[in-house]
Amino acid sequence: MTTSKLLEPKSLPFQFVDDFCGAQEYRWGSAIYDWNSVGFPIEFTNIVDDDIARTLPATDIMEYPEAHDRFAADIEPYSYALRIEKHLLVEYAVRMGIDGPISLHKPRRAGSKLTDSGKVVESFIYETASLIVSRMLMVRFSEDHGFLKRYISNGGVEVFARYADYYSKPMQALLKETYRQSAELYRNLFDHNILDWALESSDEHLSSALLHAMASIIVTTLQPDSNSIKN
Repeated sequence: MTTSKLLEPKSLPFQFVDDFCGAQEYRWGSAIYDWNSVGFPIEFTNIVDDDIARTLPATDIMEYPEAHDRFAADIEPYSYALRIEKHLLVEYAVRMGIDGPISLHKPRRAGSKLTDSGKVVESFIYETASLIVSRMLMVRFSEDHGFLKRYISNGGVEVFARYADYYSKPMQALLKETYRQSAELYRNLFDHNILDWALESSDEHLSSALLHAMASIIVTTLQPDSNSIKN
């Protein structure tokens, strides 16, 4: 399974976010991010900065709440892309001991060597995919041993795929529910962490990648001598 296509700067989520945020910043000033906010995490300088706000026409002040609500609604499906670029990669770089600006838009290689951005992004992609696969393997093992109800084996994925197709739900929804149930048994492995950004995405490319990964794990025999396993 790979998340690399999803994290390409020219992919739809990142291109949309860049263009849309740029238009908002042109209108309302530089974006200010608060990822700990319980509400929408983005405000704009021209409104937040009292000194600047006092210079704006009253019509702008009155227009902003509705314009901000529209912006929040339009960007919500792609908010994970913004959070990766503006927050998660920076935090991940700190954990790796890498200083300096990190961005998906910076070159990942300089000749044959990875740049600092390249190191962070490539590691971020690899660790995200590895965590998802390792968790699904643990889920499959637990299902085979009767520790968990069957989510990804014995028809679970097939049933969910039909449901997801009918209700336009991504495979990430099944992953969320599987994680929630599994956390009761394996809290340390399934505790939410920085690499769980994928759960916030409804991107169809990631959903497809998850479906193929789950299908591969379903046909993996973890108990070759057991007659009780049904794929």
